[in-house]
Amino acid sequence: MQGGVFTGFRLRATDAYFPSQGTDPRILVVGIDRLALEAAGTPWPWPREVQAAMLGRVLEAGAQLVVVDVLYSPATPSDGRLAEALGSGDVVVAQAGELSGAKGRPLLQAGAVTRPVPVVAAAASGIGHANVTPDAADGIVRSLPVAVEGPDGEFLPSLALAAIARLDDSPPTVTLRPNGVQVGDRLVPARESGLLEINYTEALVPDPKRGHYLSAAQFLTDAEPLPSLEGRIVLVGLADPTLGDQHLTPTSKDRGTPGVFVHANALNTMLTRNYLSPASQTETLAWIFVLALAAAAVVRSRLLVAAVAAVVLTSAYVFVGFVRFDRGQVMDLVYPVLAVGLAWIAGLGLSYQDEVRQRRRLSTVLTQYVPASVARQLVGRGGQLPEGTVTFLFTDVVGSTRAWEAWPQAMSQAMQTHDALIEESVETAGGALVRPRGEGDSRFGVFVRPSDGACAATEIIRRMEAEPWPTPEPMRVRIAVHVGEAQLREGDYYGSPVNRCARIRSLAGPGQILVSESTADAVREDLPEGVELRDIGIRTLKDITDPEHIFELAVLSRHRLPARDMQ
Repeated sequence: MQGGVFTGFRLRATDAYFPSQGTDPRILVVGIDRLALEAAGTPWPWPREVQAAMLGRVLEAGAQLVVVDVLYSPATPSDGRLAEALGSGDVVVAQAGELSGAKGRPLLQAGAVTRPVPVVAAAASGIGHANVTPDAADGIVRSLPVAVEGPDGEFLPSLALAAIARLDDSPPTVTLRPNGVQVGDRLVPARESGLLEINYTEALVPDPKRGHYLSAAQFLTDAEPLPSLEGRIVLVGLADPTLGDQHLTPTSKDRGTPGVFVHANALNTMLTRNYLSPASQTETLAWIFVLALAAAAVVRSRLLVAAVAAVVLTSAYVFVGFVRFDRGQVMDLVYPVLAVGLAWIAGLGLSYQDEVRQRRRLSTVLTQYVPASVARQLVGRGGQLPEGTVTFLFTDVVGSTRAWEAWPQAMSQAMQTHDALIEESVETAGGALVRPRGEGDSRFGVFVRPSDGACAATEIIRRMEAEPWPTPEPMRVRIAVHVGEAQLREGDYYGSPVNRCARIRSLAGPGQILVSESTADAVREDLPEGVELRDIGIRTLKDITDPEHIFELAVLSRHRLPARDMQ
């Protein structure tokens, strides 16, 4: 934080606080805008006698104080008329210097100061510098030097501070304090180099509807009655963008803000005492700690809940930031919010590691009771097999007893391929293998959706027919698929639907898939590609009272996988 990491980004994030509320009703900007240039009939800079007439009318309209953001140098023949106009009221005029910083100096150094011509300076009630200080990170004017040190070591107040001295009826003597700059009895808080953080308001913009702006055109002729400026503090300056005095500010980063409005906002900050001060580093670190701790705690819950909680934490902090900003405290909008994001990511990482460890422990325990393939599927499902209405898939190797007697070594190798093939097909379709049924060459899978069971069955048949088996005769399986509601106890299924599926399987021939009527009805409109449903008819099932209407899921020949050679 002290190293200025993300300085530009932090500044731009803080700009979101603006504009603020609270504008002194006395402040008014009289802008030399397009209308004024047209009314004057001459380009800028106008002759001093034209400016004298304009300023004289502003004072005549009853302005309490006039601050002129215009440099009156070099001398011209009509300076006397300008001085006469200035002497008719309370007027502060501008000067400017080339600013630079010097190590160990409390204020910025102003070299080659351009001062108003002597006759104008003598007629003015006060003089203030018109310099502003764009931030080096992005060129945005967020502050101005409330005072600078002149070439002779004297302290030069800003236009706003010189105006404050006149309004407070104090001498313009600038006194440096540890936490700011003082004129008379008023202390203006300032950070390093005497910079005042400007609290930009929404009302001080070049818009007459806001009640704080008038075009200088209204004071150039006697054609219309003068508006009443009784008790107003009037700042006069360039407002037309083509005249060049434009600055990027937090409230206007696209088109820029006229310099006179920068000084108007600085003066308003002093008059309303709505000073801005950044939250201390200790407070920012405390917020970072609290938010990071909270984010890390909530992220251990479900992902969606954790994401919503992180957004709520961030939003709450930003809300507090806006509330505090209205009270003059500028809270960091980057590091605490970044802490929430990093803590959330770190919490996700820790949660993932915990879940991996828990899955490993669960898998180790389950493999003591069920096959490893079933354990992996249970762990992948969070330890849960489907309940309620379930789709059952039973397989059985046709002629396995004779094959084991004839080719025991080749059958051992073939059964490994068989088990892997069925396991992959079931898992790919979103199912789970429960455990062997009956003889060791039968398999039992379950699915949530009937269409998934049909896909797994057809995939098994296709792959079995394409597999280059090590046995002299290719291995074939019979399959049954049935939908029903069975009881799940201790990782196994019990009940009539399980028995019915086993009996349907016994009716199937090599490479055949038979399904019950309930299954056929469920998959009729969602058959796998290259599969058709054939009506086999009603069949009586062994030891089961009610017969079953049987259908075949027939894999069409053109959709069968090509057989692969053993080599």
